[in-house]
Amino acid sequence: MKICDTCGEKYPACWTRGNTCPECLREILIHAVYEDEDDEDDEDYIVSEEGNDAPEGPEDDDLVTSDYEKFYEKGFEHKGPVVQCREGGKWAHKVKAYMDKQQFWPNVWYINERGDADLIDMYDALHSEDDS
Repeated sequence: MKICDTCGEKYPACWTRGNTCPECLREILIHAVYEDEDDEDDEDYIVSEEGNDAPEGPEDDDLVTSDYEKFYEKGFEHKGPVVQCREGGKWAHKVKAYMDKQQFWPNVWYINERGDADLIDMYDALHSEDDS
């Protein structure tokens, strides 16, 4: 989890780049789009990865997978998968639907054969599924 520099609320590190939560980022972008284009003193609203404090590995309640078919809640793997997808299915949309239903948006991690954890960028995953 990260803390938004704008509003101070916690949000999953995998949802945006930089240190701004999705809600604040949306407000910033809407403001930038509808702002007077002639005003030359406006800042550029660029989200940077500078100062990104992404966690080193999954924390309790984060979602983990090793096959993009079964997603488990870290610390509760013994209870079975919380999200199941068919092979080659749109796993990112199913995971997001589960999070929306729970009203909780944890980080999502891929665990490789060696046991190393890689943080999944859900924003990229969702957009890549939309493009296919």
